[in-house]
Amino acid sequence: MNKAQVLVCRGVGECFDYLIPDTMALQEGDRVRVPFGTHTVEGIVMGMSSEDDAPYPLKPIETVLSFPVSFHQRQLIRYMISQYLTTPYKAYQTVIGSVKRRPPSPLPPMETQDTSPPLSEYQTAAIAAVLACKGGESVLLHGVTGSGKTAVYMALVAHTLERGEGVIVLVPEIALTPQLSRLFMGRFGSTVAVLHSGLTPKQRAEALSRIEAGLCRVVIGPRSAVFSDMPGLGLLVVDECHDSSYKQEAHPRYDALSVAQFRAKVLGIPLLLGSATPTLEQWYSAAKRVSMPFRVANRPMPSMHLLDMTDSDMFPDHHVIGKPLLDAMKVACSREEKCMVLVNRRGYAPSVSCGRCKKVVNCEGCGLPLTYHVDRQLRCHRCMVSMPLSPHCPHCRHVRLETSGTAIQKVAIELAKRIPTARLLRLDRDTASTHGQMMRILDAFRQEGDILIGTQMIAKGHDIPAVTVVGLVGIDTALGIPDFRARERAFQLVLQVSGRAGRGEKAGEVYIQTTRPNDETLQWAVAHDIPRFMDSESGFRQALYYPPHCRLINIMASGLDVSLVRDHLDTIHTVLRGIPGDHQLYPPTPSPVDMIKRHHRWHVLIKTTDSGLADMIEGLRGMPVHKKVRVIVDIDPQSIV
Repeated sequence: MNKAQVLVCRGVGECFDYLIPDTMALQEGDRVRVPFGTHTVEGIVMGMSSEDDAPYPLKPIETVLSFPVSFHQRQLIRYMISQYLTTPYKAYQTVIGSVKRRPPSPLPPMETQDTSPPLSEYQTAAIAAVLACKGGESVLLHGVTGSGKTAVYMALVAHTLERGEGVIVLVPEIALTPQLSRLFMGRFGSTVAVLHSGLTPKQRAEALSRIEAGLCRVVIGPRSAVFSDMPGLGLLVVDECHDSSYKQEAHPRYDALSVAQFRAKVLGIPLLLGSATPTLEQWYSAAKRVSMPFRVANRPMPSMHLLDMTDSDMFPDHHVIGKPLLDAMKVACSREEKCMVLVNRRGYAPSVSCGRCKKVVNCEGCGLPLTYHVDRQLRCHRCMVSMPLSPHCPHCRHVRLETSGTAIQKVAIELAKRIPTARLLRLDRDTASTHGQMMRILDAFRQEGDILIGTQMIAKGHDIPAVTVVGLVGIDTALGIPDFRARERAFQLVLQVSGRAGRGEKAGEVYIQTTRPNDETLQWAVAHDIPRFMDSESGFRQALYYPPHCRLINIMASGLDVSLVRDHLDTIHTVLRGIPGDHQLYPPTPSPVDMIKRHHRWHVLIKTTDSGLADMIEGLRGMPVHKKVRVIVDIDPQSIV
């Protein structure tokens, strides 16, 4: 008897055996239709055998469908099931996607031109290091902002294509995809496929079909592009590899870097990680580390200035923009240069309080302060609710409500008053909720804007040579987050946003406003002293046993009834204590943000070793469930807040 192990397209926790009819020609990876309960459903053949060990009569496969699933895609499905506690069908949806494949139509050839400038000795050395690395190794390309990492990527792509192999290039943000794709298409033409969430289902299906047919040999895209079924894949590149957006924050919570490492290892191909600000894990775990310590054409790094916000001479009359930053922006605008100001908060003011009882107006869904916006709405950016500003205090009914703190709308209003002739643009989720809106604002700034004020969207990878002045407002907020990665993220943010300045012929100036000018994290960032920061951060994490010195699992439980949440997490905790291995299991506690949308949040942290992680994942598969409590298992979490 011949049978097939079939992944059925339903939310069940295992694959099922089906009888292969004698007249059916079947191969592993074939899409099939099979009976399942009272219905007929689609499935994928994950394996075949001739063992007659079924404890019950098997139902036969009904039909074979077109567009089989490749061997490498099946490998990825099994990897997702084993690493991220997901059902087989959810793993299939993540790897394959939901769009239906169609026969691809070839694109007309594009005119291409290699306009790459001569490579520096550091760029040449980086290329040689990648070409010389052993199969499956990862190489960390640590280049300062503006050092020419993109030129290294393009040279390596050219080498790979000459060998007849393909390349996947990952970028962290959809906003960076067009910027990179224009460069790659200009050199490599229609062999480049661009994947991102802004594509229609038809466009995405067409692009995937061209990739899978071998018509496109270079794929550029964010996180999900790592699953592209590229025939003859020869190189994986992860640009801005430090970026947390490579970790999916919805189920399954996969890390695209981990998937890329898996693919590189099983295929025996190099994995290139590029960043000016790698994470501590990447700094120490890469098989090779290649440095590019200077900007292209020997352009200087920007001058860095810490502005002490407690200095009344720098910040007179409660101004939110310090005098040195304001003066530098005025000079830049007078010279027709451009400025960028990063403000790490949405809205106008982070909180509203009563002038008499001093109580803060909090969100009923999470208990955190509501943010005031200039349209006189109070918004919670966690619970996604809004309400009009009341004329009375909700606690004592007093009529005097006061705003406090600084956010992006307040900065924009002040700059408009103090530099009235400047053409200001603002980029945050309130002005750009779609990819198209974001690109229109960025293009307008490149073409005619003087000052771009934005949230963290503007810190990542944008190459605008006319920018000479950059300001950073609100870095203290990043330093104060109760998360073990807070210092690292603040350090990265300072270096990334400062890297937007001075990328052209003129030198750049960066001004960082803070009440903590002596903070060692900021001091090291201003000095661009990454080794000192990495040594300090490693010691801090080793003392508290955090990654990279352990593997971390965060089990989050949430529900409307806090007693049910706590009791169910206690039950899970009891099960986890029985899992053998070298683990540190912490008792259930409220999460740092202990309520969102009226759902109470508790969590259990597990610290384990690389070898103990597999045992813990296997033990978690038998985790008890409760219909009124939602449980999320986050392996290698980017945040524990």
